[in-house]
Amino acid sequence: MDLEPKGILRDIMIALLILTEFFFLNTLMTVHNWLPEYQFGLLILPSIESISLFILLFCISLFNSKIKRWLVYALSLLLTLFVVFGIAEAVVRHAYQRSFVPWTDLSFLPGVFHLLFGESVITKPVFVLPVVILFVLSICFLFYFFFRLSIRLFTFLKYRFITFSGIALILLLYGFLLGFSETLIDDIYEQIMPPSTAELPVASFDRDNIDDKNYYFSRLEERNVLLFSIESYGYTAYSKPEHYIP
Repeated sequence: MDLEPKGILRDIMIALLILTEFFFLNTLMTVHNWLPEYQFGLLILPSIESISLFILLFCISLFNSKIKRWLVYALSLLLTLFVVFGIAEAVVRHAYQRSFVPWTDLSFLPGVFHLLFGESVITKPVFVLPVVILFVLSICFLFYFFFRLSIRLFTFLKYRFITFSGIALILLLYGFLLGFSETLIDDIYEQIMPPSTAELPVASFDRDNIDDKNYYFSRLEERNVLLFSIESYGYTAYSKPEHYIP
């Protein structure tokens, strides 16, 4: 590191640029935390994933050009998947106050499109094709964006080991003092891994000790009680005007 005033000022500017890029990346990686309840104060909390990927990005910058390019492709794809899963997690948390379950929530999409646009429209390729194209273009845009971001950061990280080490140490201390943001990898792991089984003790009681005087429906004691649950999204009334009663 150059100890001249110009060299020190240059290193400070590079450190500030790296920190800016980090917190921008951290904002995208933690969208599932601050977006559902609009808690913008959580933006200042670094996440373990962001710091880990930031360190991984520095390690990739030390490889030669051929290997580095393939590693950057893999890292860009990983960042894209993280952001897409984080956005889905944020939407589900905001709407249903629970975590995103891909195998369950994605199966609801056809029903949502049927409710919004009707069966006669959703079955037409002219509607399905633009949705698929828009989704693919969004994924490609995110991938290209993270690829260019990684290449730009390489110019700052490759020969700035001391500066980068200081920034990483500051971020770790910053996280330990203020707390780290909620990790997304735990939610992804829970949704990918099969559910674990657990055995619970069965509650039992002695029917002979029941006080008949405190049982107001004694005649139903030996009868079956049937519960019927009916759920409707209102699609029938929405799509069939003759069934709608204003």
